[in-house]
Amino acid sequence: MPCLLIETVWTVALMVAMWAGIFLGFFDKTAPGTLDDDAFATQATPVCAATKAKLDRGARIVELFKQQQYQPKSLPVMVISLYAMQNGYFDDVPVDRIRECQAKLEEFLTTRKEPLLEKLGNEKVLDNVEPEIKTAISDFKASWK
Repeated sequence: MPCLLIETVWTVALMVAMWAGIFLGFFDKTAPGTLDDDAFATQATPVCAATKAKLDRGARIVELFKQQQYQPKSLPVMVISLYAMQNGYFDDVPVDRIRECQAKLEEFLTTRKEPLLEKLGNEKVLDNVEPEIKTAISDFKASWK
């Protein structure tokens, strides 16, 4: 059963990335691509600040993909969460608080930005709603501590 759950989460994540129109090159330039990077991070060798930032972002992405069983996220919420992660909006959030931040972001979006979620659900190209997504994330970040 755990393997099925993990496979389902990754399938949904790939669907989100494809649906958002950013499948090619979405993760490869700004986030660690494999779990081997975590093994590298545990070695005694020092890492530069850029490498550490990439490893931290990778850890945040792993946390972002975790969901409670039988409580899937809606596709527009997942797209906005991934967009925020990939564009550095969560870089100042500690890894152990990512899930809390994501939950608050979801609450913010569903209570205050419902028209944006509906529009994002109907649009097929992220470019059409990107300015609204940026504004929504900035509004959320200004209120979240």
